[in-house]
Amino acid sequence: MPLGMGGHPLQVEVVSATPGIFSVLSAAPQLGRAFNAQEAQPGHEHVAVLMNNLWRTQFQSDPGILGKSITLNGFPYTIIGVMPQSFHLPIVQTIASPDAGRAKPVDALVPMAFSKDQLQEAMGDFNYFGLARLKPGVSVVQANADINALQHTIISSLPADERATLSAVLSPFQEVLVGNNRTPLLILLAAVAGLLLVGCVNITNLLLSRAAGRRQQMAVAAALGASRAEMV
Repeated sequence: MPLGMGGHPLQVEVVSATPGIFSVLSAAPQLGRAFNAQEAQPGHEHVAVLMNNLWRTQFQSDPGILGKSITLNGFPYTIIGVMPQSFHLPIVQTIASPDAGRAKPVDALVPMAFSKDQLQEAMGDFNYFGLARLKPGVSVVQANADINALQHTIISSLPADERATLSAVLSPFQEVLVGNNRTPLLILLAAVAGLLLVGCVNITNLLLSRAAGRRQQMAVAAALGASRAEMV
């Protein structure tokens, strides 16, 4: 999405999300606030929450950025928050539609507002993906079954000539991000732990050798009346 920067437009990755994204990810802005349900309504003033990297690189970490207006895709947006540096959303294409050529980190969050016509559509355009947090005690298998039951209900409510097969598969977020790299990462972790263990053994041997070499010096000090604390 083009970001207007005083005559110097910049292509940035913007994610439209429901206000629940902040509670699902247990995250809050470093500056300002997150957008709310009222701001995710059609016709409401456009607001945006910036990622920390965009705030630092394009706005020089301006602490007075809140309330200022930027242009996104030709529309003015009021900046209401800046996320902390530790917060990173996954690259959108990693979850939605993998495309190595277009993969870019997320630079800003804006509210996802559904119009009345969109909500009344029997079948949407499937141009969405979701992140969810399971309730305590609910398994992935149970949640997946509930979602597919809902999918079946949607299909049953459609006219016969508009029906299609809908199904959903829930995938743990960590699995989506790590994918097939889990085994190599575990091997790498084991290798690093092995190197750390070898280093600790070597240091222990050096300390023992040094202590053995100073045995005579310690005996002389004890004979001269040095206390244990002084020798330690």
